[in-house]
Amino acid sequence: MHWGAEVDAVYSPVEYWNPMRSNRGITPLHLAVQRPDAIRLVDVLLTAGASVQARHSHAGWTPVMYAARTAEDPWVLMALANGGADVSDRDEDGNTVLHIAAAYDRSPNILSFLIETGADPDATNDSGETPLHQAAWRATDADAIRGLVAAAEAPCQAHEGDAPVSMLGENAALREDDRLVRLFHETCAEE
Repeated sequence: MHWGAEVDAVYSPVEYWNPMRSNRGITPLHLAVQRPDAIRLVDVLLTAGASVQARHSHAGWTPVMYAARTAEDPWVLMALANGGADVSDRDEDGNTVLHIAAAYDRSPNILSFLIETGADPDATNDSGETPLHQAAWRATDADAIRGLVAAAEAPCQAHEGDAPVSMLGENAALREDDRLVRLFHETCAEE
């Protein structure tokens, strides 16, 4: 059932969705949130009682973390949040859902939704990185970085000597964006 779950399948209301999971802790909800047509299947699973708190045995990711990695629009994240998922939850490395979305180059809409839902743009992971560090290194959309700079109280915070602006220098897609570099310099000069 795990790998072949379909939206239109008829599930017995007496079946327990969790702990029915693979030996890696992957539940049907973990898989469903990664599908291109995820919203319908996620709604079915949540209605049937799927746990939004179930953790994958490797790295401790919950379904909302997988959704943050793959979401193209906020609908699945919204369904999970409405179902009780915590957007401030952390994985085994201290990464929040916002760290994951930023690290996987999600759109400004996804990042904004997470922040509006309670994700902390200044949260640091176990390595001392903020979501802005992740975005500065990996984002391909300058607006994603601009949104995190605007939302963060400490956008110039250094991690192991590297402030997000220096990590932007490693980002082949955006390091030549003069307006973005100027935004960092102006913002950090004020601090």
